[in-house]
Amino acid sequence: MKLTFNNEYPAKIDYSEVFNQLLDKKLDVLLLPKWIETAELDQLKNEIDNGLVNLEKGKVIIPDGYFYPYPYSVVQGVDNDAETMLMKYFTSAIIVNNDFVAEGIGNVSNWYQNKLEKLFKIKLINLKTDYGLEFAKTNLRILETTKNGIDIHCENAFLHQLTPAFSDWMKLKVDLENALSVFSVVQKPDEGGELFLYDLDWENFKYKLNDSTYEERHDIEGQFFSARGIKNPEKKSIELDNGDTIIFRAAQIWHAINRIEGAKDRITLGCFIAQGYDKNLYYWS
Repeated sequence: MKLTFNNEYPAKIDYSEVFNQLLDKKLDVLLLPKWIETAELDQLKNEIDNGLVNLEKGKVIIPDGYFYPYPYSVVQGVDNDAETMLMKYFTSAIIVNNDFVAEGIGNVSNWYQNKLEKLFKIKLINLKTDYGLEFAKTNLRILETTKNGIDIHCENAFLHQLTPAFSDWMKLKVDLENALSVFSVVQKPDEGGELFLYDLDWENFKYKLNDSTYEERHDIEGQFFSARGIKNPEKKSIELDNGDTIIFRAAQIWHAINRIEGAKDRITLGCFIAQGYDKNLYYWS
């Protein structure tokens, strides 16, 4: 494959058509430089710098930083383990959906949803279970400096690890294996933190993450691929600035976040979007 990009924002084009190209797999990546305005960034950063006290119970620590709330990928295991992780996920989702509020912006998840809907002329529906439990609307990812970033993956590479009943329900509701990822940079690190996109998609390279090592997946040069017969895969390094936003076919395209250096952590806000089989558009994180 060869990655296809649109980086013309702001431009006098129909962004609803660009969004459809992403859904239809005719476009891989859309870049929106400075989509989050400086004043909005300041309001978000002020809330984050004040400690996100209201969100502490929705926080999950990962090897290279922490997320608010738990991402849906934590819902793994069976029986009691699955019940425990489901409760943790949906409890943290309620906290962040309701209590992530920034002065001047209001409810951050609703504000982000509204911005996306306005740009693309779409209607987004928060994913809910048949019992009315809301999935997390957005996810705040704080990757700490001197840590490894995020390992090489695509979303489809860990779906088999989800609790079967949970993933089966999602697959019946939305086109999960073609989900889009959207995220905005709230704070750029001093060094590193670039997004790497590899010219490989899931359909042509189907490997499960738990069949590899942490060290392999954090080798940006592609040890993970070369050990499985793909030598020196082409990759695109994307350095995003404060306020920049990217939307790409994350379920299919293998990608990673580079190691972070300097005094500042890397902070992003984002979510996933997928077409529902009822023709609606759903979002979650």
